Amino acid sequence: MPKNLDKEALGCRRHAKGCAPEAGAQTAFFELQRRWQFLARSYDPAAVLSCWTASNIWRSANYEAEAG
Repeated sequence: MPKNLDKEALGCRRHAKGCAPEAGAQTAFFELQRRWQFLARSYDPAAVLSCWTASNIWRSANYEAEAG
């Protein structure tokens, strides 16, 4: 995994963490925090690999069902 993606993910997580105190009870800020956290998780190689693997397993199973 390239180091610059690790730095970007860390930056996203820090930004998301900083949104909580600023947010208070305002729903819009909580939504912003949720989106930053989602973005940070999208840089996580394990999550990306897990999603990719699940997608390939699903495609493989459907391909075999159609061919069978």
